[in-house]
This record gives sequence, structure tokens and C-alpha cells, in this order.
Amino acid sequence: MAFELTGGDKLAVSRSDSAYFNDKGASCYLKEDYERAVEYYRLAAVLGSEQSLSNLGYCYMYGRGIPRNNSLAVAYFQLAADQGNVDAIYKLGDIYRRGACGVEKDPETASYYFHWAGDIVGDSVSQLRRYPSLCKALALEKMPGGYLPTDPEGAYAYLKLAKEGYEREIDAGARFYEDSLNEVQDLLNDPFFYKLRGIEVDEEADRDCSLEELLDLDDDILPGTNYGLQYDDEDEDADDAEDIDDDISDIGDIDDIDDDDGPGPF
Repeated sequence: MAFELTGGDKLAVSRSDSAYFNDKGASCYLKEDYERAVEYYRLAAVLGSEQSLSNLGYCYMYGRGIPRNNSLAVAYFQLAADQGNVDAIYKLGDIYRRGACGVEKDPETASYYFHWAGDIVGDSVSQLRRYPSLCKALALEKMPGGYLPTDPEGAYAYLKLAKEGYEREIDAGARFYEDSLNEVQDLLNDPFFYKLRGIEVDEEADRDCSLEELLDLDDDILPGTNYGLQYDDEDEDADDAEDIDDDISDIGDIDDIDDDDGPGPF
């Protein structure tokens, strides 16, 4: 079926409302109507949406609504990253970490991208929760096999934020985050954190999934906030008021983190 603009679409064009088209693209994407999502993302990008540039990168990377094209995917991510888009910067880090899209694997460059994105987001807990894939990546950086010095407390704190962020996305309808949430749950339950959680460690026990294998996981999804999804923050106002001034050093105090010994009711 041919793509046609609605009356609201035409009015949005006349007002150069890029956010409107990005949100419509996001709605189509969640419904797996990828071809319409791409058209709306293209309109939003022409009107100046750096978020839609990033979203088009994902569509090209995974062949959603358009033929898969790694070169165009990286190009769109770079265009969005140059405008400070956190999702695109994170994904470029993920590409260099895995050596994907025809890009040579480069852990140092990947680490730089992850920390560039982290610097933009800042230390606010409420903001970090909006980027669960970035939080997972930063946690892996601090675990064995990561580029940074091993830091169990920091890694665990980031994983808790990733868990909360993925749960938030799934509640908003992004069911494709369920696999990523399960991956984070597996990491939280990894023997690497046993001592931190007061669990007796068997140094000779085999792990169900090695950290090296987990580092090669591919997020075949759009990360945290790139849809323009609108959340019902009514239940979060009190939490945000309490958390907004928190920084990652605060959540790094393991005594302030609630242990989660297994998957919750997802």
C-alpha cells in the first residue's frame, strides 16, 4: 500500500514538527510496521531530528523496512552522533566492540564511545535509567574482559539501572527488550558478584555462560529512549524527586542496592 500523509502529517510538515514524525515512526516500529516507520523517520530526519537519524541507522543495520546496508547504518549513526545523540554514540561503541558492520574490532574505540555517551547522560539515576543498553555496556566495561579496570560495585550498580530501564521499556510496550532483560538478569546472578552479595563462592564452579560470550551479545533492538516513547510518570514522580540529584557514586554504595537473587515477574 502506498504511503500517504494524513491531515495531521501535512500540518506537521507545515510546522516543521520533527518530533511528531519521529513519534509516529516509533509507534509504527513498535507495531512492526517497519516500512511506514522508515518513511516517518526520513521525514523527521529531513526536518532536523537527530534521533531519527539514529533510528534510520538501526533500520539499515537490521534491514527493518529497508534493505540491510551496513555502510549506510554506520553513516547514519555517525551523523546522529556528531549531533550528540546518545543512542547513536552507544551503538557506534557496540559496533566497534563487536567488530560489526564491516568495522574492525577495536575495544579502545568502543570504550571511548561508551564513555562519551555516559558523559552526555551524566550521573543522574533518573537519566541513566533511560539508557539501559548503555548501562549494560558500561557494566561490561567494568567486568572481566572489559576495557576498564575491574570494578564489581560499579558494574553491579550499572546492571541494576539497566534492569530497571529494560523493565520500563517493556512496560511501555517494547517487548523485544525481553531478551536483553534476561541477559542483564543472568549477569546480575553471575558468580562474579557472589562475594559482593555475600554468597559463598566456589572458585572451581563452571559458569553457565562466560563473560567473554556475553560481551559478544548483539542488541538487535533500538536502545532505551530512541523511540520518543511517552511513559506514564505518575508513579515515578516521588522516585525521580528522590533520585534526580543522585550520582553513580551514590548507587555504587552496594549497601544501598537491593539484591535480586532471580528473575522477577516479567
